[in-house]
Amino acid sequence: MRRFLTVLIFTMIVGLLLAACEFTDTPRAPAGSIYDTPTPYTPFPGETPLSTLTPTIEEPMPEPAAATEQPESCTPDSEFVADITIPDGTLIRPGDSFTKTWRIQNDGTCTWNGEYTWEQRDVEGGQLLAREPVMPIPMTVLPGETLEISVELKLHPDAPLGSEQIARFQMRSPSGAFFGTHPFTVIFAALGSGVCPIGTGELLPYINLSDHYCFLYPKDHTTHVGQDGTHYASKPAPPGSTEEMMPTVGIQNKGSTGGLSLQDWAAQEISAAEAPGSPASTFSLSVGDKDAIATDDLPGITTTRVVYVVHSGDGFVIFIVPLDGPYGAETLDLWETMRDSFVFFSP
Repeated sequence: MRRFLTVLIFTMIVGLLLAACEFTDTPRAPAGSIYDTPTPYTPFPGETPLSTLTPTIEEPMPEPAAATEQPESCTPDSEFVADITIPDGTLIRPGDSFTKTWRIQNDGTCTWNGEYTWEQRDVEGGQLLAREPVMPIPMTVLPGETLEISVELKLHPDAPLGSEQIARFQMRSPSGAFFGTHPFTVIFAALGSGVCPIGTGELLPYINLSDHYCFLYPKDHTTHVGQDGTHYASKPAPPGSTEEMMPTVGIQNKGSTGGLSLQDWAAQEISAAEAPGSPASTFSLSVGDKDAIATDDLPGITTTRVVYVVHSGDGFVIFIVPLDGPYGAETLDLWETMRDSFVFFSP
């Protein structure tokens, strides 16, 4: 019995010791966890210890630079100064390219730099387009200074002959706002060379592509070509008027003068048209930059001035009617507008 009790007591003591070991408060980390104690690294002979190496840290990608906003005290502005190349009204063949240069002034308080751009404003649907519709300003321009800026433009091959084509430009600030003057270039699509007058608010351009001349006429007048090839500019008759002659200027190409000078050819034409026994008096004037000879003495139903001019071997006769009556003054106004703007251009 005593032996049995001794064994029982021994067994209970061993059990209590084992239980105490099983429920200890210190957790055991699983193999390979972050709680493992690292094994010290021992470098090979001659190897640089890891503790002396500088780690390479990859820098984050820089954010794109935001547009520079101008301070409130800086006001961007620009002013057109002059056309340097390609005068307005230059004739350009469809499909051809050319370089247009303007001079503009920094008329504001901001300093221009490469963050400012020169941009075409009418790209959509246009037939006269810049090779680079958005161009950074190529240099620093202080307030008050001027800049000559050039753009290469191309006229579309399908641009209608005789049509007026315009390309408009403007400065843009780094904040994205357009500002200042609106310089433009306006040309005519034509198979020739020269410069024709461009239209204004009250005047329209007229181009004769076959006889190679152009002029301006009032926008409340009309133009047409007669059966004999005469090109007319005239004021429309008021409603109900059928008998009065409205202000009219007609231009007819009579063809080659046969090598005659202006004086000899005009004398020949006047002699054939004047009344027998009533020689017509003449006077000199100019049509555009061309010398001309005119007379008011040729017979006709209405009082008429006839002007003779020679260009490239061809003789042109210009009729101005009427010189008297209620529309005489308006007729002369029409004629003066046309002759002052008249240009012959080269084929």
